[in-house]
Order: sequence, then C-alpha cells, then structure tokens
Amino acid sequence: MDVEVVFSQGQQGYHTFRIPALVHHEGVFLAFCEARKDTYKDWGPMDIVMKRGVLQEGGGVEWSDVQTVCCVPDKRCMNPTPIVDRTNGTIHLLFGTIPPQVTEHDMIRDGVHQIRLCIVKSKDNGLTWSDPEDLTDKVLGKENPQWACFAMAPGHGIQLKSGRLVAPGNHMVKKSSTHEEAPRPRSYPTSWFRRTLELVWWFLFSRDFLRGCVNRSFVVYSDDGGDTWHVGGKVPEGGDNFHSNECQAVEILKKDGSSSLCLNIRTLGPHARRQQSFSEDGGLTFSPGQLVDSLVEPCKTGPVMPTVKNYGGCQGSVVAATPPSNLTGPEGSEFETWVLFANPNHLSLRENMSIKVSKDGCRTWSEGLVLHKGPSAYSDLAAYEEGGVTKVACLFEKGEGHAYETISLQRMSLEDVVKGTSG
Repeated sequence: MDVEVVFSQGQQGYHTFRIPALVHHEGVFLAFCEARKDTYKDWGPMDIVMKRGVLQEGGGVEWSDVQTVCCVPDKRCMNPTPIVDRTNGTIHLLFGTIPPQVTEHDMIRDGVHQIRLCIVKSKDNGLTWSDPEDLTDKVLGKENPQWACFAMAPGHGIQLKSGRLVAPGNHMVKKSSTHEEAPRPRSYPTSWFRRTLELVWWFLFSRDFLRGCVNRSFVVYSDDGGDTWHVGGKVPEGGDNFHSNECQAVEILKKDGSSSLCLNIRTLGPHARRQQSFSEDGGLTFSPGQLVDSLVEPCKTGPVMPTVKNYGGCQGSVVAATPPSNLTGPEGSEFETWVLFANPNHLSLRENMSIKVSKDGCRTWSEGLVLHKGPSAYSDLAAYEEGGVTKVACLFEKGEGHAYETISLQRMSLEDVVKGTSG
C-alpha cells in the first residue's frame, strides 16, 4: 500500500492543515483541506487550499504546489465539499464562510448562525476556479425555525445515477426560534482568555451541552447541473440525546437497477457508535437514524462531563466501489456496488484509522483494515480504476504525537482492503 504526506504543519507558512476532502477525476486526485493560519483549532483565519495529484504510468502521483481555492476577506473558509459532475466534468466545491472570531459554540449559544453557504466551480479539473457565489439566501432563506449553526459534509459529495448532485451536511436549531423572533448575535469579547473561561464553565457545569439545540443531518441537492440548489431531506429527530451530526452520503446500486441513498453519520452524544439513515427517493426524505454497533467511533461514555474532543465521536467517510468479478460471491450478490467506510476505529481515542467494507448495502461490515495505528482523525475516501484494477484512496489526518501533524494519502487495491479485513 502506497502512503505519502500531502500536507504537513508549517507548509507554505500555514500553521496546520485540517479537514481533508478528496475526489478523483480522469486520472487526477484533487485533495482539498482547510489551511489554518494561526492555530490548529476551529477558529481564526483560514483558507481552503488544494493540491492536484496526477497519476503517473509507474503508479506514483505527481503533486502540484499548494493552490489557494477559496480566500474571502475577513472570513474563514471551512468544510470543503467537492462534487464531480461526470456528465460534463465540472467540479463543484461547496463550503462555508464565517467571521474568524465566531465559534460554533457562540452560534449555538445565540441561536442564530453567521455562516454563508458558498460555491466555486472548475471546468478544467481543478486548474482554475470561478469566483465564489453566495447561495445562502436562495437555499436556506425559507428555513423556519432558522438555523443556529450549520456545516457541509465535511468530505466529498456525490452524483447519483439520475444525475442529481447531492451534498450532505448538518445543522442545529433551537425549536423556539422563528424568523420573526430570531435572536441577534452577541458582541463577542476580544480576549480569548475570557472566551476560554466561558467555554470551560459551559462544559464543566452546563447540563445542556447543545443549549437547547437539536442537531440534524441533511442534504442539499441540484437537478440542473449545479445552477440551483435546494434543501433536501433531514434525518428525523432522535430521542435520548440522539443527535445526527457530520455525515457523508453514498448511493447503493443493486443489479436489478434500483438504488438507495445512505447517510453515514457521526453521532453527537455519548453513544460511541455511528448511525445510518436511508433514503429511497434520492435524498428528499430520510429514515430515522439507527446506531450501527460494528461502526464504533471515539467517545467519552463515562459519568464525568465529556470534553470537546471526545463528546460525540469523529467524522468518517464512505464511498461506493464496483468490485471485480474475482472478489464477488454469494454474499450480497444482489448489489452492484460495495461500500467502504473509514474512521478512527476506537471507542475513546482519535487513533487507529481503519477501512471497513460492506458487501450488502451497509447492513453488515467487515472487521477493518488498519491504515495507521497512531493518532488520526478526519478522512475522505475515493474509489477509482487504474490499469483495470479497482483502487481505493484514503486522505486522512495522521501523526505520531497528535493527529493533526499531516494530511496523508494512502492508496491500495480493493482486493488489498478485502484481504486485510478478512485476515
């Protein structure tokens, strides 16, 4: 299995690179991430950057320099969500912008978001990009109650066999909020010390971690090649602190021509398990989320109030791949595609990055092929064909001392994954 560092701390003057997203199109990897200028944390100035990786005849990848894709004055750009439109080759990149000093916790407290949903496009496989277009009012303007916070994916979106473009995300909302009664954002203290004390008090003494918000996964979609976007289905609310958070989407194809859409979801709560939700209408509606015992994620489950790092797991990635005939058998024989899943496969720590395989439409999962036993966190998967062989690439955060030292790419054949998970 080939592994190489794509981004590393301190590269080109950036403090840390986080939140990877990956697509493969016509022999080229497009590896996106957030380039955080001053800190590894989730606030402060940051851009969305990219490297193009061109597959070489010998099997290697030739990477470009770091290219800035999204840089908005006085905003931080977050959560790159690329989608390949295979009908015309356009790469759509959805992302969010937010004032650098505003945190997710600020918006949860106030009950009103300060995020703008934006998009850029490339028609030359990532060589050049359009100027950002703000989609917020057109796409989210009718949401009532208005959202306290939202974010896309993170990681790639997909194109369904129907041609529909689908980008997953999650949002938080306070049920008491309406457009007429919406609270206004507070003015935030400029001292990070004061704000840190406020957060410490919140996590130590608050019994309501989300301050009256409900967290729900959702999708936005486009049926006209990315010209217009709409809010699609939302995962129904769950009980007992059962919130659906960051998610990725995968289309499951059957040999009879039917298909379904599955959201693989980070569970924001003490459950230490991923959840899945399914759509039979292309993402317009979704079933209630169900916990998947075989898909564990790091989470504090003890009686002590959890910290930010271990409350509610970690992001994960899914992708569909067409298995070669020599790997297929009676198990899941009605399915045209298999599904691969990557995340830190650990009950309490962000480490042990692994890939699991489902041959039966996300009903059951293999034990898992370990890519990196040490610290690891967010990831994104891509499936592609090279020399007639089905390959899998995982772009993920990894390190030796902590998970955010590098974003690295590991490539392998689907057969390697299957052998690794069955051994």
